[in-house]
Amino acid sequence: MYGFLGMHKDFLSISAHQDSEMLVIQFKTNGAFPFFDTPINQFNNKVIDAQDFFGNEILELRQVILNAENPSEKFKCVENWLNTKFDITKTASAELLNVLSQLYTKPISESNKIIASYPLSQKHLINQFKTYFGLTPKAFHRIFRFNEILKQIQNKNQLKWVDIAYEFGYSDQSHFIKEFKEFSRL
Repeated sequence: MYGFLGMHKDFLSISAHQDSEMLVIQFKTNGAFPFFDTPINQFNNKVIDAQDFFGNEILELRQVILNAENPSEKFKCVENWLNTKFDITKTASAELLNVLSQLYTKPISESNKIIASYPLSQKHLINQFKTYFGLTPKAFHRIFRFNEILKQIQNKNQLKWVDIAYEFGYSDQSHFIKEFKEFSRL
């Protein structure tokens, strides 16, 4: 199977048969839309057969990759194919990328201020985020915050969950626990 996967909220397992090879292309948050004619949020929580999406050209690419002599050559084949798909006119605006960057680097308490800094309406911002990045601005901010928490707690021997909840801008410990369960599926 050749699959095309969108962003997934739940755990996803991809198995491969013994002695098989797998090549995965993972786009950065702001990188997928210029390669597709479809808003990125339409792929959320879906696994689409790549042949249904790309047609026979995905089978042709597969054959080219199989004929390549080494990994470097395989990657070059994929890069060349992706370059034929790339449409520079579909890249996100500087204002949109700025909001994404701020959501990544600033505390959750500044969400409303960051969103308000966008020069057009909040509704427009949300639609642009869904189209280019797949999720709403607040969903990204929550994910970025959760990933930062995981980095912080990874290296600590003793954790004070109340302190972590406060440090990362949760209104209370129950809000932190609820979000932690949601993202970790515990």
